Amino acid sequence: MKFHSVLMVTSLSAWGWIVAAAPEPIVDSAGRTPTKSVEEWVRDLSDDQFRVRENATRKIWEIGEGALPALQAAANGKDPETSYRARELVRKIELHLTPDTDPEVMKLVERYAKASTDEKQTLIDEMRHKRAWRQILKLFASEKNTQLQKRIQGTIDEVAVIAARECLLKGDPDGAREYLEMAPADPAGLVALADFHRSQGTLDAELKRAKTLKGENSNAWQLALYRASGNIEAARDAATAAGEVRISAAMSLLLGDPVPWMRKNLINTDGVAVHKPYTELAIKRWQGKKLLPTDLEPLVKSLSATSVAGRRSAINSLFLLGEAGLAEESYTKISPGMGFVYFNELERVPEALKALGLDPEKPDYAAWVEKRISSLAKEDGDGEEERLEMATSSELVLLANFMDRRGLSAEFSAAFAKPLAALAEKDEKAFTSFLALLFGNSGRFSGAPDMAKHVAFEWAGENGERWEDILIAAFGEDQETNSVWEWLADLDPKATRIDRFEGLLALSGVGTDPLHLRDKWLSLGWKSIEQTPENQRKPLFAKMAYAIGMSPDVTNNLKLWDLYPANERDDFFRNSCISELAIAGRWNEAAAFFLEQIARVSKFKLDPSPATHASAAACLRKAGKAAEAAVQDEWVEKLSLGHDAYEIAIGYQFGDDGTKAAEWFERALRLEEPSVAGGFSYALEEHGDRLLDSGKWQQAAAIFEVKAQMLASLATGLEEPTEKLKLRLQSDLGRALANLKTDHAGSLGLLEHCYQMFPGDGTLADYFFPSIRKVGLIKEHDAWFKISWDRMNAVVKAYPGSSNTLNTTGWLAARALRNLDQAEELQNKALSLKPDEWTYLDTMAEIQFAKGNRNKALEWSTRSVNFTPGGDGTAQMESLLSRRQHEHFRVDPLPK
Repeated sequence: MKFHSVLMVTSLSAWGWIVAAAPEPIVDSAGRTPTKSVEEWVRDLSDDQFRVRENATRKIWEIGEGALPALQAAANGKDPETSYRARELVRKIELHLTPDTDPEVMKLVERYAKASTDEKQTLIDEMRHKRAWRQILKLFASEKNTQLQKRIQGTIDEVAVIAARECLLKGDPDGAREYLEMAPADPAGLVALADFHRSQGTLDAELKRAKTLKGENSNAWQLALYRASGNIEAARDAATAAGEVRISAAMSLLLGDPVPWMRKNLINTDGVAVHKPYTELAIKRWQGKKLLPTDLEPLVKSLSATSVAGRRSAINSLFLLGEAGLAEESYTKISPGMGFVYFNELERVPEALKALGLDPEKPDYAAWVEKRISSLAKEDGDGEEERLEMATSSELVLLANFMDRRGLSAEFSAAFAKPLAALAEKDEKAFTSFLALLFGNSGRFSGAPDMAKHVAFEWAGENGERWEDILIAAFGEDQETNSVWEWLADLDPKATRIDRFEGLLALSGVGTDPLHLRDKWLSLGWKSIEQTPENQRKPLFAKMAYAIGMSPDVTNNLKLWDLYPANERDDFFRNSCISELAIAGRWNEAAAFFLEQIARVSKFKLDPSPATHASAAACLRKAGKAAEAAVQDEWVEKLSLGHDAYEIAIGYQFGDDGTKAAEWFERALRLEEPSVAGGFSYALEEHGDRLLDSGKWQQAAAIFEVKAQMLASLATGLEEPTEKLKLRLQSDLGRALANLKTDHAGSLGLLEHCYQMFPGDGTLADYFFPSIRKVGLIKEHDAWFKISWDRMNAVVKAYPGSSNTLNTTGWLAARALRNLDQAEELQNKALSLKPDEWTYLDTMAEIQFAKGNRNKALEWSTRSVNFTPGGDGTAQMESLLSRRQHEHFRVDPLPK
C-alpha cells in the first residue's frame, strides 16, 4: 500500500475538507446543562481547597468536548495547578474517556503513553477486545511513530468500520460517519467513508463537492467515491492522478487490460524483480505477438540450471505460458511420480507409464513391482536410503492407484500379490505401513483401496490381531471408527469380518461400491434406531453420527438432526447442519439460523457481519419472504462500508442467489485491496468464470492472464501443472474469441493451441466447447470434438473399468451437446461403480439437460447435491459448485 505524507496527520477529519458540524449548546455527559459556566469551573481548578479543585475537575470532565476551548486556553496559562489539571482533562476528553469509561480501558490508555512499540501494538489489541473504538482511533491519530502506524494500519481501518457498523445498527449514521472520518486517510479508510455516502444516498453530492477541492487529497477522495459508485473508468483515471498505481492497474484489469497490473507486479514490495522473464513473455503473447524460440530460450536454458529453484521457476513459467511440450521432460525428470500423475490425469497413459520406467507397449508390472517392494524391507538404512525407500513406496502407490482406478485387478494381483506376501513374511511392520498407503488414509481418490482390501483379507485370514492391524492401516487408530466397526456386528450378527470391513470402506466413500453397501448398512442402522425406545436412542444416535460422518450426505445428516433432541444438538453436532438445511431447500429453517446469529451480535456485542445478513436475505428470498429479504439486503448495503465484499458474495451464494453473488464478487474487485492473496485474489477467479459464461471475452481473458501471473509469482513447487495450463486455456480462449472478428485466422490458431493443451481432459468440456459454440464456430467445434471423442473412447476401450475415464467422456459429450445416448451409457457404467460420487451424478444431470430433459436433470442434480453436504475448505467449495449447477439446471434455457 502507498503511504502518503498525509499519513502523519492520519485521520480523514484532519484533512480539513470534511464539513464540520454546527456547534451545539454545552451539556454534560448525562445531557444536563451545568449549574456553572465552563469558565467558572476552570477558575475553580486553582481554588485553595483541594475538594473544590477535585469537584471542578470532575464537573468539567462530565461536560466533555464542550469544555475543550476553555481548557485548552487554561492549559497554556501561568498557574501550574490549573495548567496541569487542564492538560490532563484535555487529554482524557480528546481520547473520549469519560467518568463512565471502563476502568480497564482507562488503565490501558494510561499504559499506552509510556509503552514501547511492541507493547503499544499489544495494548491496541487489548483495547480492541474491550471495544474501546474511540480510544484506539484517537491514540492512532496522535501517534508519532510512523513505523507503528504502518504496522497497525490495517487493524485501525477495521476498527473504524466495526465501530461504524455498530452505530448504523443502532440507527446512528452520524456516529458512524464520525468513526469513519477518524480512520486513517489511506485507500481502505477512504473507500469505507465513500461507500458510507453511497449507502446513505449522498455519494453524488459528495462527488460534486470533491471535484471543487484541490491537490492530491481531492484525487484520493474522488478515487474512493468513483470506486464506491462503480464508475471503473473514472476510478482508474483518479487512481492515476492520486499516484495509486496498483489501484489504477486493478481498474484497468476490470476494463479488460491486464498489462498495467502485470508491469506493476514485476517488482515486489522489497523492490526486488520477481518472475520477470515470465511476465515479459506473457505480455508479448497478450499483445498478439508470437513467441519465437529465441524468446523462450532463457527459460529453456534454465531447465538445466544447477539451481533447483531456477529449474522449478522455468518449468512453472513454461506451463503457464502454454508451452507444456518444453516443460514436460524436465518436469518428469525432476519427479517421475509427478510426471506420471500429470500424464495420467490428461489420459496420456503411455507417457504416464513411461515416466515410471515402464514400457508403454508391454509393461512388465510384475518385474517393476518386485524390484521396488523388495527394497521396503531393508533395515538400518542411512538417510539417503530412507529417502530412496520413501520415493519407491510413493511410486508403488501411484502404480497401484493407477491399476485400482482403471480396473486392472488381474494385473494388480499378478504384480503385487506375491511380493507383498513375501514382504509380510519378512517385515510385518513394513507390510502394514505400505498397506496403509494403499488404503490411502480414507481419501476419496487416493491409494488403491479396492486392490488393498483383497491383499489385506488374504493376509489377515481369521487372525484377530491381524484384523486389528488392517483396521488401523485403513482407518487409523480412531475410536469413532472402532465404534462403528463394533456396531456393524450388532446390526448384522451374521456378517463376517470381510462384510463389515467392506461396509466400513463403503461408509467412508473409499473405493467403488457396486453393491450399494453404504445404503445397506445405513438402512440397518436406521432400523435399529426405529426399533429402540426413544429414551434409549442417544447412544445409537452417536454411532449413527459416526457412520454418516465417515462420508456425509444431506439426507441422512438431516434425518439424524431431526431425530436428535433439539436442546442437545449443539452439544453433539460440530456444526448446526446449516448447509444441509439450505441444500434440502428448508429455507425457513436456514433463514432462522442466520437471523439468530444476527441477534447474537447485538446480545453479546460481537462484530457485525454483513455477510450473515446476505445469507439471511438469500434464504428468506428462497423461502418466499421477499419483504423480509429486502430488509436484510438493506442492512448488507449499509454495513458493507467497502469491506468484506468477497465474504458477502459467498453469503449470497450460500443462499443460491447467483445474481447477487456475481454483483458482490465484482464489488470485491473494485473495493478491496488489490493483492495476490485474500478476497481480491479469490474474487478474480469467481468473476472470471462468470465473465466467460456470459461471453464477456476480453474482460475474462484479462482476469485469467493476471491469475496466471499471480501463480507465477507464488508457485515455488511443481504441483498441479494442469491447473497452470487451465489458466492459460481460460485466458487464451477469452482473448481468441474477443479478437475473432478482427483477426479470424489468428484467433483460430490460438484456439487450436488451446485445444492441443487438453485434447483428452474434461477441462475442454468446462470452457472450450460451450464458448466456441456460442460464437458460431460449429464446424471447428465438431471437428475438435470428434478428435477428443475418438481419443477418449480409445482409452475407455483399453480400460473399461476406469470410472473416472467414463465420467470424463460423458462430461465431454454433455458439454459439447454431441453423442448423448452413448454418453449416457458410459455414465451409467461409471455410476454402477461409484453410485454416490457427486461429480458423476452431476455429469449425468448435464447429459439429461443436454438432451432437453429438465426434470431428469434436476433429479440427478438433486442426488449430486445430496452428496456435497458442505463444511469447510474444499467441501464448502464443492457444495457451492454443485448447488450452482443445480440452479443452472433449474432456470437456464435448455440447450438447442
